[in-house]
Amino acid sequence: MAVSRGKMANRVNATKAQLIKITRENVELKKTLATLKKRKADNYDGLRAQLKELKEKLKNATLELKTRNQELRESEKSRSNRGDIIKGLEMSLEHQKKLRSEARKEWTAKSKFLVELAKKKSGKKEIIKVGPPKT
Repeated sequence: MAVSRGKMANRVNATKAQLIKITRENVELKKTLATLKKRKADNYDGLRAQLKELKEKLKNATLELKTRNQELRESEKSRSNRGDIIKGLEMSLEHQKKLRSEARKEWTAKSKFLVELAKKKSGKKEIIKVGPPKT
């Protein structure tokens, strides 16, 4: 599912708000039901049906919230995995840069030595020097 993290978080927050609203309604109906039980009111069965309906809504909203939270966790996990892969590639690139710079330094040192050796052997004061390899 390709949903942005912000949208997913908004959905989760909306579901949480819905869950809180349903929970409050549930509590109010339970209080009303308790008072009606005391009075032995006629409306008792109707309220009981409403309470059942609200319980079902609460159960569905809770399930939906769990599902969305799971989706959010999975998307976060995939994001962190991509971050780890990118970090690994960056570290590999840095390692390659270090190896290249070390090879250049080594080549430069060897070429200086060879130039000095060539100067001594040939007796010339100036010898054309070749730079390090371009990689």
